[in-house]
Amino acid sequence: MNTPVLETDRLLLRPFCKEDARDVYECWESDPDVARYMFWSSHNDIEKTKEWRVR
Repeated sequence: MNTPVLETDRLLLRPFCKEDARDVYECWESDPDVARYMFWSSHNDIEKTKEWRVR
């Protein structure tokens, strides 16, 4: 995933890093009600989230 960096005075959106894998998985990748709106297939394995991370 090629995520641009977007920054304002109160917000910083940055690419995912290794330390984000658990939060990404727990907050939206493993939740079918959230994942159904994504453009990619969701999964139910934290190891797949770690592999998905680009940088």
